[in-house]
Amino acid sequence: MKLSIRLQYFLAMLLFLQIFTGCNDNDSNHRVIIDPPPVQTTFDLVTVGPISAFGSVISNGIDFNSDSAVVMINGEQGNVSDLRIGMIVSIRGTVLTNTGVATATEINYVDDVEGIITNINTENNSLTVLGRTILVDELTAFEETTFETLAIGNIVQVSAQWRSQERLQATHIERKANQYMVGTRMQVKGEIEGLDTVLQRFNIGSQICDYTGATLQLNDATLTNGMYVEVSSMMSLQDNILVLDQIQARDRDRDR
Repeated sequence: MKLSIRLQYFLAMLLFLQIFTGCNDNDSNHRVIIDPPPVQTTFDLVTVGPISAFGSVISNGIDFNSDSAVVMINGEQGNVSDLRIGMIVSIRGTVLTNTGVATATEINYVDDVEGIITNINTENNSLTVLGRTILVDELTAFEETTFETLAIGNIVQVSAQWRSQERLQATHIERKANQYMVGTRMQVKGEIEGLDTVLQRFNIGSQICDYTGATLQLNDATLTNGMYVEVSSMMSLQDNILVLDQIQARDRDRDR
């Protein structure tokens, strides 16, 4: 029996739909589902501590990518290559929450004291700089010197952890010069003690400071005992008195 052309067309379409549906059902059993990429979230981080290694910059056990970081060295812009192991720095940056990758945006180094060595005690591994007792141990990193080759009269720059107002645990010591030369700037940071507004003197640790001719940058505050400051001088010690040319109010944690 011959089928009409219309019926043949209908049966052909029916067969095509069955084949097509079967193929789709088969494909559904092998469907690949692609998850969307995870959302990258970050949190801000600020840390203060000594540099323990490079490659990037490693401090407090955190490995910071420093490729795009702004580096400040004692208030002036520098480079990562200016930093040294043992320097105590404040690092601001971000951390990716899903990977833990840390990126530094700002690295700030400010030394604690820079000045003349007035005493060296080899028995307890310490030296005195601008009234501060600087303690040295096996973790102290030295640059351009060793503890054994330091001498009274040398100019050194020290980065250190606080033990008290008068005692610092050195993490990095650099010898800047063998002796004081005209134009050498000396500076020390600490809390003002024994303020005498008549004689215009105060102490930082055991260092007597004369501020008669000093410029004051105190952010509209008044000079007072307990204020944390950075004081500086372009003169050598005068009868063991540091004659200041500048006093700046500082933040102990931020201005590292």
